[in-house]
Amino acid sequence: MRVQHHLLHGSQSLAPATLDSECLNLVRGRGRGNRMQVPAGWISLCVVLSGCLELRSQDTDWPLSRGRYQLWLEGSLRCASHGHGWWLMLTGPATAWHPGTRAPVTDMLPWEAACPRAVMRPLVRLARSGRRAEAQDPATVAGIVADLRHAIFEHQQDLHTHLQRCSGRTRLRRQQTLLRLLRVQHLIRCHLEDHMALGRLAASASYSPCHLVRLYRNVFGETPNEYAARLRCQRARELVCGTSMPVCEIAETLGFESESAFCRAFKQAFGCTATSARRDGLPAPGSATDRMTASPSSVMLEGGGSMAIAQGWLPRGELLPEA
Repeated sequence: MRVQHHLLHGSQSLAPATLDSECLNLVRGRGRGNRMQVPAGWISLCVVLSGCLELRSQDTDWPLSRGRYQLWLEGSLRCASHGHGWWLMLTGPATAWHPGTRAPVTDMLPWEAACPRAVMRPLVRLARSGRRAEAQDPATVAGIVADLRHAIFEHQQDLHTHLQRCSGRTRLRRQQTLLRLLRVQHLIRCHLEDHMALGRLAASASYSPCHLVRLYRNVFGETPNEYAARLRCQRARELVCGTSMPVCEIAETLGFESESAFCRAFKQAFGCTATSARRDGLPAPGSATDRMTASPSSVMLEGGGSMAIAQGWLPRGELLPEA
């Protein structure tokens, strides 16, 4: 196995034609203004070590902050560092991730999350190997990449458990269904404040709106509507308890019609006002309220409670059909 190393300093850019399509490419970006584009059909792992990286695919933009990783399998990907930062990306065709076989790579799923040390360590080792000729031995590189893939698979175990609930007679079919639903989740996260219409979400997964709601609920135990509402609720908690942003600005940021509407929804979800939550804190982790805002892959929402949150955390008239 071979890895081609690229270094981006300052405002340098890396075009798709510069990347080697016969092997994996490891890109080290440092400074302000560097950018690159990954061809469609490639698998990319991007980790931000410092600063923030702006990612874009098709018409969707989203930031990747320090200490987080993005595993991407969906179309082309553009990366740009507008501020001072340091990031690593390992990218290449699916065959380059597992040379010697034509079988598709099925142990990695597109996802964004905090990067665990088990994933960070082999990626950094691979980046350092570009500086030492003896470390570029094909067997050594293959071992590091295998360790990286295993670490990613272990970190995504919660996602892989959802495969059992996906429709399809074969594992490959079920994985294709899960990939479509993860695409919907990604769009919801990227457009959390825009309240993306159900029709657009369904079109991105090539489903009808009703079929999307039914299938999404079967796999994740909640509807796209409940997922979006829960993420907004979690975001409100972070802004209220973790920043000094005025409540009126938080309400505007989250798309509420007024500050009073936000305060009502916040009290309904957390049992206290935003002001008291900022002053005294919220219930300890593990409480009933905290479970409502847990991560999507670790908890299934309770039907009644989740709809109560959805009715308070989504604009009126934008609730998705419960088919």
